[in-house]
Amino acid sequence: MSMIAIPDRGIYLASRSPRRRELLAQIGVRYHLLLFRSRAGELPDVPEDSLSGEAPAAYVERMAREKAESGWRRMLQRNLPPAPVLAADTTVSLDGKIYGKPANREHAADMLAALSILLGKPFVVGDFIDAQGMMGTVESVGLRSTRMRTLSGDELIFPNKKLLEGTIRNYTRMPERRVDFRIGVTYDTPPAKLERIPGIARDAVQRHPLVRFDRSHFRAMRDWSLEFDVIYFVASSDFAVYADIQQQINLELMRRFEAEGIGFAFPTQVVEVKGPRIED
Repeated sequence: MSMIAIPDRGIYLASRSPRRRELLAQIGVRYHLLLFRSRAGELPDVPEDSLSGEAPAAYVERMAREKAESGWRRMLQRNLPPAPVLAADTTVSLDGKIYGKPANREHAADMLAALSILLGKPFVVGDFIDAQGMMGTVESVGLRSTRMRTLSGDELIFPNKKLLEGTIRNYTRMPERRVDFRIGVTYDTPPAKLERIPGIARDAVQRHPLVRFDRSHFRAMRDWSLEFDVIYFVASSDFAVYADIQQQINLELMRRFEAEGIGFAFPTQVVEVKGPRIED
């Protein structure tokens, strides 16, 4: 499904149903009425007479589709900005295509959630997001589901309703990325060298034009290391840019620590054995 521009006003409503308007109000979707009589006695845009022998359910579905199609034509005739056209029974005309009556309540909820995504735009195709604990690039937004490609290449398909139930973090829209990482050094590091570590970290971080250094401090005394934190901001939302900068900072820290004679800590355990003294 191709993406289309959404007008600021919201969607177009091809139904006079009070229930439809109430539902849109509940989910916070603004609408503009497309089907209406401009003068008293004017015929409706879509003839609402039932066909001979037509079952009530078939009549409702046919009316919804015809109103959605008529609404799309009216939108084009008026040169209005293209947007979803919603008719009765959650029948939607989108980009000239008709998506009919949902098979069940879950399908209907996914269709309405898709409208919320298209209108609210928490993300668009191409954005890198974190949703339901999974990170990846949005590849498509459909009326029932959203597809996302992870960094490892896996394709994830989220039902739209489930997707909107959780928190969505859009990394593409971050003006800058905050980085907080730790450095652990050995317990035998002299205090004079410990005092120099925040300055060494600052110098290593500030070498990059896209980086804004925040702070570095002696954070804690862990079981097997003396821990420092280093916090800085990258003026880019691109994960690859962040990864390249972090790699350069790590290499610079290793060079500086080697020159200063400061050792990185790794998990160790000292075992002290006590026993009876053996006399000669």
